[in-house]
Amino acid sequence: MKLYKFKATHFKCLYDPGCITIHDPTVLIGCNDGGKTATIEALDCFFGNMLPDSDTYSYIPDAPLEPGSDRSCETEITLEAKFTLNSQEVELLREVLLVPPTEYVHIRKVFRSDETSPVFEMLTHIPLDPNLPTAPHLLKMQEIRELLGEYNITNPGGTALAPLLEALTRWLRQQPTKENWAPVPPQMEGILPLYQVVIGEDPEDTILRMLTVEHRQLLKQPETLELLQEFKTKVDKQLRAPLEAKTASLAQYVSKYLPYIKDAYVNPIFDVSAKLQSAPLTLVGSDGNRIDLSARGAGTRQQVTLAVFEWNSETIQPSGEEERSDTIIAFD
Repeated sequence: MKLYKFKATHFKCLYDPGCITIHDPTVLIGCNDGGKTATIEALDCFFGNMLPDSDTYSYIPDAPLEPGSDRSCETEITLEAKFTLNSQEVELLREVLLVPPTEYVHIRKVFRSDETSPVFEMLTHIPLDPNLPTAPHLLKMQEIRELLGEYNITNPGGTALAPLLEALTRWLRQQPTKENWAPVPPQMEGILPLYQVVIGEDPEDTILRMLTVEHRQLLKQPETLELLQEFKTKVDKQLRAPLEAKTASLAQYVSKYLPYIKDAYVNPIFDVSAKLQSAPLTLVGSDGNRIDLSARGAGTRQQVTLAVFEWNSETIQPSGEEERSDTIIAFD
């Protein structure tokens, strides 16, 4: 999925702006407090990395202000995003939506100040009959069985959920529909782009954090585990005896304070986890000389950090993480 339109309503200073068309790259230019950082934070909320607090809801313009009272705020934030889909994503959603999607999809996330969880919806086709379910994939097995019986839909029988859901969905696709908002299917959440924000991070710290994730995956491989166990056995054999000898006299000291203690043992446990301690970054200029990043300005360091995020998203996405079709990097 690729983001190509975004709109935030009632989010901080973004009271009711128009849609932002997303390009590759997109540059937001404006005066201080003009909404650039607010847009980045709104995207962060949309992709589920953060939740708005009470200060996030926009002030209501021109609302009467009583003496000694706070300014009135909106109680609802709406974040809308439009994406393009590739052919694989269209096929994936075809299985769960009543009307197959085209190459575009429109999603919104609505936050309300009196609710703890947002409403996550997509614009799709739902049954014209209000008594029919808009999201059959969210129904429980008993609910599906009841609907099959109520509308005389052929019940495939058995105890598996999939055939029952398939029968209900197939029948619903034959009913009249209308375009409206409906809950986002779990499959949609699984293919949303990754969203990463770069705000003044140190490039070496960023590299270490990214490589640490990759490093953990490498440590889980059987050949690595076998090598670590062999190393642990050798270290244990070589170091345990001297350490146990040094702790052998501990009991007599303990018994001075606790006479009922006869003996005391210490079991040394060695850490051979092979933790990644650091990942120093060395840059070499066109003149062949090394560049000390610590002596460069914040702008240069942030540019290097941005390059690190792009490198990570394109080359070393952690193993085992569900593959995503796109990564969005926001640089403040």
